[in-house]
Amino acid sequence: MKKSNLRKLIKESIKLLTEETNSKEGGGLTTIPPSDLPAKERTLPEQTGCAPNRAHIVSMACSGSLHWTGNWIPGPWHCMCCKLDGQAPTQAAVGQTMSHSGGSFGPNDFTITAVNPGVSGWNGNMITTPSCPTTGCTNADFQYTSGCGATHFVPAPGGANSWNNWLSLRWNGYNSIGCQHLQNVINWTTQQLASGVNAAGVPWTQTQIDRKNAKSSWAACMQTQCSC
Repeated sequence: MKKSNLRKLIKESIKLLTEETNSKEGGGLTTIPPSDLPAKERTLPEQTGCAPNRAHIVSMACSGSLHWTGNWIPGPWHCMCCKLDGQAPTQAAVGQTMSHSGGSFGPNDFTITAVNPGVSGWNGNMITTPSCPTTGCTNADFQYTSGCGATHFVPAPGGANSWNNWLSLRWNGYNSIGCQHLQNVINWTTQQLASGVNAAGVPWTQTQIDRKNAKSSWAACMQTQCSC
């Protein structure tokens, strides 16, 4: 299938999902982010106007709260004509976290960044939550001698000093996008090993292969450790 046809198919699928899941208040997804659909498709056709007891909520997805494609799409996300806990949202809601009151094809958990007058769009009902969900890992889990590190890095080539900076970068990545970062590590290393060579076309040495395998195995271990 040509890439242009594939893109068209994906867009049509997203559009259909949007139409199907916005038929009931409280279910479905927020408006697709602007980068996903052309401007003419960003406003849902099923509702015109917005009742005064609703508002337009702008939010960013919590780290690790994934889009239905399996990717983390930070946003901004728009709930164009929504209630919050059954009431009209106010400026006091900015900074709070919220969740869908029903299932979602988009992210499910968000931090509110703005509340504006309601406009035509998805007629939804969000609920406030104490905070963005956490997956259970801390910096202590991203150490050379703890848990997955002890299992996969200690036996691998190189000592702690050769792994500590890499682990620090992984902790930063996990803090930024949650479990998606661990999957990215698996994807990167799998692609590198499959190519068999570095960017200059030089084949990987056995030590490099062993270290890349350790990285991939560690990331898979951490997905379990962090309850991803």
